[in-house]
Amino acid sequence: MRGYEAFLSTLEELDLTTIFGNPGSTEVPWLDELPRYEKLRFVLTLHESIAVNMADGYAQARRSPSVASVHASPGLLHSLGALYNAKIAGSPVIAIAGQVDSRILSRDPFLASDIVSAAKGYAKWTWELRRADEIRYVLRRAAKVAMDPPTGPVMISVPKDILDEEVKENYPLPTDYRNMRSGFGGDDRSIQRAVELLLKAESPAMICGPEVRWYGAVDKCVKLAELLAMKVYDDIRYGVYYPVNHHCYFGFFTREDLKSHDLILVVGQRMFYEITREQIPLVGEGAELIHITSDPMELGKNYEASCCIFGDSATVMEKLLESCSKRLSTESEKLENRRKSLENHKKELLEYNRKELEEYFDRKPVSAHRVVNEVNRVFGDGDELNVVVEAVTSQPFIRRLMKSFNGYNYFVNPGATLGWGVAASVGVKLAEEDKKVLCFSGDGAFMYYPQSLWTAARVGVKVVVIVMNNRAYMNDKLHIQSRRGTSFRAGAYDAVEINNPPVTIEQIAKGIGCNAATVRDPGELSTALELASSSSSSFVVDVHIDPSIVDRRR
Repeated sequence: MRGYEAFLSTLEELDLTTIFGNPGSTEVPWLDELPRYEKLRFVLTLHESIAVNMADGYAQARRSPSVASVHASPGLLHSLGALYNAKIAGSPVIAIAGQVDSRILSRDPFLASDIVSAAKGYAKWTWELRRADEIRYVLRRAAKVAMDPPTGPVMISVPKDILDEEVKENYPLPTDYRNMRSGFGGDDRSIQRAVELLLKAESPAMICGPEVRWYGAVDKCVKLAELLAMKVYDDIRYGVYYPVNHHCYFGFFTREDLKSHDLILVVGQRMFYEITREQIPLVGEGAELIHITSDPMELGKNYEASCCIFGDSATVMEKLLESCSKRLSTESEKLENRRKSLENHKKELLEYNRKELEEYFDRKPVSAHRVVNEVNRVFGDGDELNVVVEAVTSQPFIRRLMKSFNGYNYFVNPGATLGWGVAASVGVKLAEEDKKVLCFSGDGAFMYYPQSLWTAARVGVKVVVIVMNNRAYMNDKLHIQSRRGTSFRAGAYDAVEINNPPVTIEQIAKGIGCNAATVRDPGELSTALELASSSSSSFVVDVHIDPSIVDRRR
C-alpha cells in the first residue's frame, strides 16, 4: 500500500468523505488517485480560507469532523484567519496542508516553511508526517483530538514524497472518534450545590451557548427554564441556542439585563465573551454564578463562579432537571409570581418589537426590520430552514425579529474573521441538503469571498444570500462615531465606507453562476425574496438598507 492509498482509504473508513479544498502541486499524489475512491467527494473552492470556512459550516451542521485541504505554506497561511474562526467556534475541522518534499526541507525550498509552528496558535493539535507508516495513525488521532471536548480544529502537514512511499508497518491505531464516550459531567456534590443555588434564587436567569446545540441539550434547557420560570438569554457573540418563540426567551443579554438577576446559569460557553472594556463587569455585585462547560480552560476563568461543573450540556442539564424536579413544589408562591412576571415581561418585549417594526416598516432606504419581516413571511418554518448570519450591525434585528430559530438552526462566526458567512452557508447546505439555507451577510463580509458561491453552482446546491448593504464597514464606523473625534466632526469616514466607487453586488453574483437582484426600495423587497425562494440556483439579494438605523443596545 502506498501513502496516498493509506490516506484516502482512511478518510473513507472514518466517514470523512467530503473534502473541501483548493489544490496545489504538493497534494497531487492523492488528488490523482481520487477517481478510484467513489465514496470521496472533493469540493473545489477558489481560496484556502473558503475551504476551511466551508468545512467549519459543514462540521457545525453535522456536529462531526470535517476535512479541508490547503496548499503548502501560502495556502496554510491564507487559511489561518478561517482556522481562528474554527477555533473560537469549537468546530472540529481537520486541516490537511500539503508540504514540499521532506528530503529537501532543510534547504528552504520553494513553498516551504515551518507550517506546523504557524498553525499552533489556532489548532488543538498540529503534526507533520515523517513517513508513510504514520498516515493512518495520524488521521485517526486527528479526528479523535478534533472531537475530544472541547471540540476544535487540528492541522496535519503532509509532505508530498511521503504520499508515494510504501507503507511498511502498521501501528496500533487510536480509537475511532465515533466510538468515544460522549456523555460526561458533574459529580454529585457539584450538581447538588447547583440545585441549592437554583432553588434559593429569587430571580434566576440562564444563558445558552454553542455547546447546548453541540450536545443536543436544547430541550433540556427548555424544561429547566419552564420548571424554574427563568429568563433565558443568549450572547450576541454566539448564536441562538434556544427556541425564540418560547415564553422564557428574551434574546441577547445586555449588562443591564444581567445585573437584574441574583443568579445566572451559564450553559455551554465561556463566561463571558466580552467585546469592550466598558462591558466589564457584566454581572451585578453579589450575584451567584453557575458555570457549565466541557472546556476546563474556560471553566470559571473570567468570573468567580459559586459552582463550576465540568461536563457536556446534555448530561449536566439532565441531572439538574431531575434533581430540581424532585425537590421543587411547582405550586410555590415564589414560582407562581415569577411565572406571572415572566409572562408580563414577554408581552412587553413582543409589543416593543411590534411597535418598532411598525415604525420602521416603510422607511426608505429599507430598514433591517422590514427585511427580517419579509424573510419570515417568505421562508417560514424553522424546522426546514438553516440560517447563517454574518451581518454584524444587522444581527440584533435578525435575532430579535426572526421567528424560525429553534436552537439548532442558527449558525454564526464568533471568531469574527470576515468572509466566513457565505462559505459556511455552502458547507451547511452540503451537510443538510434537504433543508433550505439562508445567509445574511454584510456587504463588507460578502466582498471577502463572493467566489464561495461559484462552488455552490459547481456542485449544484442552492443557498440564498441576503446582503444587508449599508455601504460601509458599519461596525467600525460606529466605533469611530462614538469617539466624537476628528472624523466625526468633519463627517469624513473614507477609511470605512465602501462607496467610491460603488460595488455592484448583483453583477458579481451573476458573474459566478448565481441569480441576483438589487433592492433599494421597500416595495421591491417582497418580489426579490419570492424570486430568490423559487430560484433553482443560488440567489443573492443585495438590499440597500438604511445605514442610520442601528441597535445601540449591542
